[in-house]
Amino acid sequence: MISMFRKFFRNDDGSAAIEYVALLLPLIALVFTSLQIALAYHFALTAQKAVELGARIAAVRDAVHEGLPATNQLDQSSGLSAGAPCGFGACLDAGGPWTCSGATVTTDPNCDTQKFNEIRDEVARLAYLLDDDDLSITYSYGLLGFADGPLVPIVEVAIVERPFFLQFFFNLAFGGDDDDVEVTLPAVAATAIAEDLSSTN
Repeated sequence: MISMFRKFFRNDDGSAAIEYVALLLPLIALVFTSLQIALAYHFALTAQKAVELGARIAAVRDAVHEGLPATNQLDQSSGLSAGAPCGFGACLDAGGPWTCSGATVTTDPNCDTQKFNEIRDEVARLAYLLDDDDLSITYSYGLLGFADGPLVPIVEVAIVERPFFLQFFFNLAFGGDDDDVEVTLPAVAATAIAEDLSSTN
């Protein structure tokens, strides 16, 4: 009887098949999770390139927000004259920031929907699965330009943090039914100096 048990425990027939089955599911989860991480990284990188393109385009087009002042006003108390650099304190603070986003562009009377959509369409060519509400274009005063000269804003094009569309294998690898993992793509933004803020360029 003892020899029969010894023979049974020493028998390694079929051990490779058992090891294969034991390792197959974790290996599949690891491979597909790695694939999803690579895909999420690719989505994040393309979104960054998209906002960089959007900022360059917004810097040379007419402003999406119509509330921007046309010129830098001379600060009379500075003792400087027209033509002095704003960076030397010659200009009054122009205010701002002035923001148009996909969520507000149709309701804010200062936001030009057509101009916003033109930039959004260019950004959406690169950024995958971009919703209108995910994009914002912001102009801010940055002490650039000269007193009584044209306003030179800093334009920022940004995409907010948004959920990644593939979640299944992340949940399989890192969570369960009761502990789902929410994978999001990071928020990205790019800025440009809008020295040529005009559609005639």
